[in-house]
Amino acid sequence: GLSVWDLPEDQKLFKDIDPFEVHEYSELNHLSLISALLGPVPKELLDKGTRTDLFYKSDGQFKGTTIAPLNFTFENSLRNIHNEDKRMFIEFVQRMIKWHLDERSTAKELLQDPWLYADFDDD
Repeated sequence: GLSVWDLPEDQKLFKDIDPFEVHEYSELNHLSLISALLGPVPKELLDKGTRTDLFYKSDGQFKGTTIAPLNFTFENSLRNIHNEDKRMFIEFVQRMIKWHLDERSTAKELLQDPWLYADFDDD
């Protein structure tokens, strides 16, 4: 999903943690950006994590300060696609980016997505 995101954009979705863009990578910042897009990490995933206690409190909240801005959304991060094309593209990407693997669309399902067959605007 993130590779598809990079195609129309001239910057990565997670540019704030890209090792080519920042001096020091932060796992906590990366997790905060993902959570800003997908919502809180499901408890069952936190319970399975071997390093959960490094980043999360027992109630599932982040430890420390996070960098995810309040306006960090798929909609605000996509600058080169507009209107209906934008909505369709975001829906396509969201089918691939989910906390739970079993909730992600398969490649076969994605091949049927309307975005792949849309008649795009020229802007």
